[in-house]
Amino acid sequence: MNPEVGANSHKKSMTRKEAHLVHALRYLTQGLRAPGARGMNRNQRGAVQDFHHHHRELLHSEGVVGVGVARKRQGNSLTPQLSLRFYVRRKGDNIKDMVSVPRYLFPPQGDRIVTDVVEVGDIRLNAGRLSEMRPAQPGVSVGINFVAGTLGCFVKKKNSSPVYLLSNAHVIARDGVATPGQTPVYQPAKVDQFGTQPFAELEEIVPFKFSSTQFNNTMDAAIARVHNETDCNNHILHVGQVIGVDEPTRETPVQKVGRTTGLTHGVIEDIHFQWQFTYEKDQHGDVGRVGFRDQVLINRINASAPPFSAKGDSGALVLDQNMHAIGLLFAGSSQVSVCNPLPAVLNRLNLELA
Repeated sequence: MNPEVGANSHKKSMTRKEAHLVHALRYLTQGLRAPGARGMNRNQRGAVQDFHHHHRELLHSEGVVGVGVARKRQGNSLTPQLSLRFYVRRKGDNIKDMVSVPRYLFPPQGDRIVTDVVEVGDIRLNAGRLSEMRPAQPGVSVGINFVAGTLGCFVKKKNSSPVYLLSNAHVIARDGVATPGQTPVYQPAKVDQFGTQPFAELEEIVPFKFSSTQFNNTMDAAIARVHNETDCNNHILHVGQVIGVDEPTRETPVQKVGRTTGLTHGVIEDIHFQWQFTYEKDQHGDVGRVGFRDQVLINRINASAPPFSAKGDSGALVLDQNMHAIGLLFAGSSQVSVCNPLPAVLNRLNLELA
């Protein structure tokens, strides 16, 4: 274990053009709940509300998976131009009732913005390095009951000594409705090896905020306290020791080791991706929509490369090529993958790498 490796991340500054697109994204998805809207005058607030209501049919159409800010695509290549990008399941039936995405949108402040439409398939939660491993390493199977995902890394609370494993709430906390202190976490997951013994106990969950229209969540994360620290090795399987934590940036080559697909490589295309998915709301099985904002969307390195992730890779740590951890993987499709920015996860739970 290396307690001296911590979150040494720093925020990357946005260009004026990117900031303009991000503000438009916020107005589109959040309306008057967008940051900064509260301080506007009456006319400005009215313009934001009109923009939000006029275009919300685009955002909430059945064929639209999410929206973000990324370089505009032309065929299989990325152009230099930043755009407001709509992610759809399939081109051609992307917008309900055949309403198409306009070439330009005109936000309430600033110049017109260019749009883009990119097909990504159905993005789903990715909930094996499949056998028992002692000491366990990030990249191997973990889970509860009949759910299997990936051990992301080992962490500690700042200025504290117990060691925890970090993964997704949908992997080790039943979509966030499991009870901390009463939920054993297994390595490997029970579905991967019958008779496996508890490796850790669920400790803390980042709760979800449910809404069918809002994007109020930034992470799918939970930690579990390991029973025996000598059973932990924070060197990621196949790739080695993480040397720090950093903010994700567009066009950064990345890698991950997951339970299902092992070591794969990709490239970040969007760091403002927003989308919704259905999670359990309570232990009775009721479900609700959870909207995420400021997520990291990763594409395969080229058209012939395998997908960056698959079902069972949820919880994997995403790294740049310099072994800086930048994300916590939690969802994907056959074409793209989605992760939470790791600095936000560590800050929310007051964690540092162990």
